[in-house]
Amino acid sequence: EERPASLTALFMGDALILGFGEVAATLNAISEDLKSTHRYNKLVVRVQSSLRSCFSACAGAFESVGRDIRGRMRDGNFHEADIKTVLQGLQDSYFLQNFLFPELCKVVEGISKSSRIDLLDESHLVKSMHNFKRLYVDLNSAREEDLREGYLRSSTEPASTTNLFDIRSHVFRVLHFFVEQHSLVSTFVPHLCKELLTLLVESFFGDLSQMLDEEGLASKVSSQDLLEMSYLETALGKYVSPKAHKIIDKCNTYTRASLTPADKARLKEALLLSKLHWQCFSN
Repeated sequence: EERPASLTALFMGDALILGFGEVAATLNAISEDLKSTHRYNKLVVRVQSSLRSCFSACAGAFESVGRDIRGRMRDGNFHEADIKTVLQGLQDSYFLQNFLFPELCKVVEGISKSSRIDLLDESHLVKSMHNFKRLYVDLNSAREEDLREGYLRSSTEPASTTNLFDIRSHVFRVLHFFVEQHSLVSTFVPHLCKELLTLLVESFFGDLSQMLDEEGLASKVSSQDLLEMSYLETALGKYVSPKAHKIIDKCNTYTRASLTPADKARLKEALLLSKLHWQCFSN
């Protein structure tokens, strides 16, 4: 069964809603007694403070998880499971910020509408989510580095006339990496799929361009590489941001060539015949 968050977050959410529901009932009872106005106002302030503490504590828990994972990364001991942990954290923080906390503010009737907005704006969860997004990209950096090195190594080799669709295997290895990540991210945080994949694509091509510069490979890049880079750019579709398009354009300038009508026909045919490889990016 699909869940908007982990069971831990859901259980915590139920407990908080029940607890603050009791507080709301008390506030409503006191508000009927005009003599209790001062006491009522003091309780409202305390409830607001409690909500802020909830926001802060949840954000602190996510930050602690992030620190632990980054510590393992520095020691070279991180695992594939850490990526799933980060994605689960993004799912839970999204649930807390967009579903649980607004619901809590509704339950606590003593908090005015403007105060609810202030409470949510003060939440550290936005920062935690941003840090987790960067951590997701960083966790994939080692895999991307291997793919980039393989890509550059293979792209400077002579093109074979027997390659499938005129696109060499190192290109499909890169494409399949993004397909795997698309499947993983869309399972955990579908609402963040485009954003996270876009960051991953920018990271891959950004460092690829830098490696072309630093390793002096630009002179070895051929028109075949232009065809293959265009294949990736088209196949990845909406996950190629304007920033990534500019980076790819820079990479393509190294070929000192442009796609001929015959090349464009080859590209179109290659995309059509290999559609199952990249169809997930077109939805």
